[in-house]
Amino acid sequence: MNCDHAHQEIKQILEQDVKPSQQLQEHIETCSQCRSHWQMQALEQWISRFIDAPVQSVSPLAETLWVDFRAS
Repeated sequence: MNCDHAHQEIKQILEQDVKPSQQLQEHIETCSQCRSHWQMQALEQWISRFIDAPVQSVSPLAETLWVDFRAS
C-alpha cells in the first residue's frame, strides 16, 4: 500500500465509520506521515461532529489543536 491509497482509505473510514483494512493498519504502523494524516483527519471529523459544522470550516481549529497537542 502506498500513501495515496492509505489517504483514500482513511477518508473513507472516517466518513463511513468502518474498520481499517489490515494493509492500512500495517502501513500506518510504519509510515509516520500517514499516521499523522490519520490523526489530523480524525481530529477534524470529531470537531466537525462535536460543533455540528462542516469539516472544511474546522480545519484551522484542528490545525491549532494539533500543533498544541504535539508541542506538549
